[in-house]
Amino acid sequence: LIAPETSYKVVANLPYYAANPIIRRLLESPSKPDVLVVMVQQEVAKNMVAPPGEMGILSVATQFYANAKMVCSVPPRSFRPPPKVTSAVVRLDVLPSPAADVASEEDFFTVVRAGFAAPRKQLRNSLSQGLRIEPVAGGRILADAGVDATRRPQTLDIAEWAGIYQVWARSPHIPEEED
Repeated sequence: LIAPETSYKVVANLPYYAANPIIRRLLESPSKPDVLVVMVQQEVAKNMVAPPGEMGILSVATQFYANAKMVCSVPPRSFRPPPKVTSAVVRLDVLPSPAADVASEEDFFTVVRAGFAAPRKQLRNSLSQGLRIEPVAGGRILADAGVDATRRPQTLDIAEWAGIYQVWARSPHIPEEED
C-alpha cells in the first residue's frame, strides 16, 4: 500500500485484542513507519519496553525493530465508558536496520519462539523443547554461542538471541520426526 521509500508516522489508539499483530505487521513491513506512537493495554506496553531480565517474545520482537519507550499511563477514568484495564502510550522509534544482523528474520524468530517455549525452564531445556532437538544439542548450541544454558530465556538480550541464532543457523537443525 505504501511505497518503500515513503516516510510516514503512525499514531493510533489500537484495539487491545489486535495491537500485537498490527504493530508486528508495521514493524516487519518493507515500508516501515519512521515512528509509531500507539495506545495499548498497559501490560502490553510493559512487555514491549521490558529490559533483559523481564523480556518476552513481544519485547524481543519490538526491540529488534525499534527503540521502545513508555510515554505515559492512561487511567480507565480517561475514557467513557471506562475500560477495566489501564492503558499506556508507547513510542517506537523504528531503527534504520534491525538491532541484530541476521540472515533470516523468520529463522531468528523461530529460535526466539523456541527459546520461550517453556519460559520458566532453563534455556537449554526450553530451546531444545521448542526446536524439537535433544537437550545435549541445545546445550551445545548455547555453549557455542557463549550463553549459560542454565539461564532463563527472559534474561537474554537481543545480541545474545542473535548469537544463538547464528550458531543454530550454522548447525544441522533438522527436527526429530514425531511418531
